Amino acid sequence: MEVPRLIRKSFEKLRKESSGKIYLIPIKGRFYVYRESGKWDKEKKKTRIKSEYLGRILEDGTYVKKLASYSDDFEKAKALIAEKGGKIIWPAEGEGAMLPKESVEVSSDEIDMKLLTALSMNARASFATLGKLTGLSSSAAYTRVKSLEKRYGIKYTAEIDLDKLGYLTYLVLAKFQKEAPGMENLEAAAKNDPRIQLAFLSKGEYDIILFLLTGKDEKGAFSLYKAREELFPDRDARWYRAPVYITYNFIPMREEFFKVLKERVWKRSKENPKPPEGSISNGEYCVLYELVKDGAIDFSDIDKKYGFDKGMSQYTYHRLKEKQIIKRITISMVNLPVKYLAVLYLENTNDKNWEEAKAKLLAHMIKETNLPTDYYALVGDAGTPTGAIFVVPIFNEKNIEKAIEELKSIIKDASVTSSIVIGSINTPCFRKFDRAYSRQHNRLVESHGLRPLPKIKYE
Repeated sequence: MEVPRLIRKSFEKLRKESSGKIYLIPIKGRFYVYRESGKWDKEKKKTRIKSEYLGRILEDGTYVKKLASYSDDFEKAKALIAEKGGKIIWPAEGEGAMLPKESVEVSSDEIDMKLLTALSMNARASFATLGKLTGLSSSAAYTRVKSLEKRYGIKYTAEIDLDKLGYLTYLVLAKFQKEAPGMENLEAAAKNDPRIQLAFLSKGEYDIILFLLTGKDEKGAFSLYKAREELFPDRDARWYRAPVYITYNFIPMREEFFKVLKERVWKRSKENPKPPEGSISNGEYCVLYELVKDGAIDFSDIDKKYGFDKGMSQYTYHRLKEKQIIKRITISMVNLPVKYLAVLYLENTNDKNWEEAKAKLLAHMIKETNLPTDYYALVGDAGTPTGAIFVVPIFNEKNIEKAIEELKSIIKDASVTSSIVIGSINTPCFRKFDRAYSRQHNRLVESHGLRPLPKIKYE
């Protein structure tokens, strides 16, 4: 059986550091480490070979030692319950004089939330790191992550700052006079225009909601008339467009958009001896493409695919992070128990009310919930008309009414329109972001005197 590179590398390091002969045994796709030692048997006058289990090497190369022995079964049971995310509740004082007075509570859901947050902030973290962040052993963290992957359909991807690549996002809204387009029409439009990053077919205030990218260096402003001609030329509709600045979360890049991004790959020539602003190298393009498709891909696999020198992909990845083009490798859950998505547009009708409620609105955007994902999947500031757009995952039918009422209660006399998503091209990113790292939290600290939250190191 072929040994994966990370496991082989970890084993070679372990072998150099260990005394005696150690060897690796694959069992049902997992890799276990054993040590072989010899002891002279005086009676039989020969060496007795003893095999001792040392531990296991996980997929990411993390070496997990075998559990140490416990002094009694009670201690062993406590450790096992905690490792599996269970909860231990001690009897009240007087009910058991032999038991500790303090209570120990470890919620399974709480550990899952911590793991989802850690993966959202750094999806390439080792299982040893994830274990430290959640109070689990490496092997327990591995098991829990695999369970979460299956339960929520976790995909790994790169969070890209498209502003750093020279792109602006436009929000395009359409309400059709007669028959609205169906999913086939929307799919055809998205196929013909790779600039479309996210498209919703909806019911309510609008029939079509698009998030579309355009280059900052393109001549003239975004042409709504041209978009109408190209997208749905044979249908009468009221169209609106507004530049939108994504302030919370992000839209995962569609693979089709790389056709557009290819135009920004710089090729050295006499006319272009130096890379222009907003351009990227071919190596950066390839690494971005692969990490957007699969944020957990091994860098050596990228090197092999494109014929790069060994280590080039990893070097390029860190260079993209330094440039802040890649913010982080993160997750998006595609199998959440969400009934539907709602799109809410909060229009600013009174500047004074808006400014007075700004701090409260910022805090509302990043409020904590017991949901497996953030309260809002996407938030953006829009202009003409000025306001904000919110994409809300609805887990319960009553949640949409609650979301609308909350926004109205925050800003006096606010105008809130809503649309229910019935079909989409691409989806927002569903993850559990650490609010201490959000723009909203930073603004609350810098402009509104909020005490900063402690920041956990996820690297």
